[in-house]
Amino acid sequence: MSPVIEGLTLSNGEEIRTVLGKGHIGNNDKKPVIVLTNKYVHFFGEHYRYVNGDTSRKIYEPESVLLQDFIGAGNIRKRSRRNLYYLISVGVLITILTQISRGMKKFGLHVSHLKQFSSIMAGVFFIALILYLFKRYKLFEVAFIGKRICISEHHFEKSEIQVFIQSIYQEKRTVQ
Repeated sequence: MSPVIEGLTLSNGEEIRTVLGKGHIGNNDKKPVIVLTNKYVHFFGEHYRYVNGDTSRKIYEPESVLLQDFIGAGNIRKRSRRNLYYLISVGVLITILTQISRGMKKFGLHVSHLKQFSSIMAGVFFIALILYLFKRYKLFEVAFIGKRICISEHHFEKSEIQVFIQSIYQEKRTVQ
């Protein structure tokens, strides 16, 4: 066991070089911590696997990847799929309400509350559209051969991330 984080066992000759998220150690298992050693990059806590542009599934299981497989690191901005789902569901609901309202007019029935509800739903649709178009979240991505792992940037300071990226590149040069 390592004194840095529970669940991290170091192999022979493996030494810890730097840790991103030192403040999260011991506080909460869900907060991300990345440990860079001279052989591996270990991911603990909340992270995402970037597969075909999809980062919607959070992963909490620890992962370790060989440092030799490291390709690059950087930042990406993604739109939330949750906001897209809100947008679609509200749009479908407005369409259904409009069709029901038209059908009721044909039979001579008038429900004033249906019009009010439709206008409220149109406002919700507009808000969901604005959220989808303008609200994005920032991810810190680490690319390896065969996989890309992302961590939400809001857990760390930008300077911490930049120092960690530099450390990965320096350690990668010493491994080669």
